[in-house]
Amino acid sequence: KNRMAQTRVALVTGANKGIGFEIVKKLRQSDPNLVVLLGARNPELGQAAVKSLGDDHVVFSHVDLDDEESIKKSGQVVKDTYGGLDILVNNAGFAYKGDAWSEEVARVTLGVNYFGTKRVSEVFLPLMRPGGRVVNVSSTAGLLSKITNDDLRNKFTDPDLTVEKLDALMNFFIECVKNDTYSQEGFPKSTYGLSKIGMSAYTRILQKDPAYKHLLINACCPGWCQTDMTGNRGHKTSAEGAETPAWLATLPADSDLTPGFYADKKAISW
Repeated sequence: KNRMAQTRVALVTGANKGIGFEIVKKLRQSDPNLVVLLGARNPELGQAAVKSLGDDHVVFSHVDLDDEESIKKSGQVVKDTYGGLDILVNNAGFAYKGDAWSEEVARVTLGVNYFGTKRVSEVFLPLMRPGGRVVNVSSTAGLLSKITNDDLRNKFTDPDLTVEKLDALMNFFIECVKNDTYSQEGFPKSTYGLSKIGMSAYTRILQKDPAYKHLLINACCPGWCQTDMTGNRGHKTSAEGAETPAWLATLPADSDLTPGFYADKKAISW
């Protein structure tokens, strides 16, 4: 068990296919001794993905962003088996096809992409060892410029923004979609975009949290990739999309990278 406690361990969520699956492969290529937990909500698909790699350093982890119990159980397994975590890649995400728009669409999309990512972070961040790397896979669909109202935009960029205040903003958006007041409040007509704005704002809160000063925490956009989520319409392959998240996850211990929002391995303004 002590030997296992010295093992470096990574968790990638939403990793049974697409960009997440490619991130798993890149992490394994980066370090022959790294154990990578392939997180997926569907155990059958997750285990099939692990099997397809034929690599005993890749292990299935049941992480369903909608199911807090699954996240807590996986956290306990990581703690008991490895003693901690070194890399967390919050890649799991969800988008409705086309321009679906309703209160339910908003609730489900934010429930996974924002509240679900937050649930995973709240369980796994306390397990992370000094020098750990956290990568939140966001999207340029979630750039603040999509919010047209200055007052609303300023709430997201407020240096004193707390998780509680951000939760309230996310719930306010759902309420505005329900009441059809989202446009006059300055929200974009994109539940996916708004969920990713929330994810980027959450990343900024974590970056400033003294409890996590021993970690390097970044958000990134993988680009528009040919995945199931985009109906394979993107201009990048999943493997290309995995490059920036994998790079951020494997930065060397002495990295002087400024925490931020990255695309194509360059800092961009969110």
